[in-house]
Amino acid sequence: RPSNSWILFRKEQLDYEKAAGIEDQNEKVGQKSKRLAAMWHNAPQEFRDKYGEKARQVAAEHAAKHPDYKYQPR
Repeated sequence: RPSNSWILFRKEQLDYEKAAGIEDQNEKVGQKSKRLAAMWHNAPQEFRDKYGEKARQVAAEHAAKHPDYKYQPR
């Protein structure tokens, strides 16, 4: 299933923090998600639109690779 804009932002931000050495090793996953969610909701719409475009590109690539894919929640 292709990632949405929020998931792409979260992954990119976590990868950046880890690479930059500013990752808090004591921060739990849920705490990280809450902190990043606050950043996401406070970000300007133009910033969020950038990730919306990335999500559309990921979805198009996914559709090309898996033309018969249909999301089927359990």
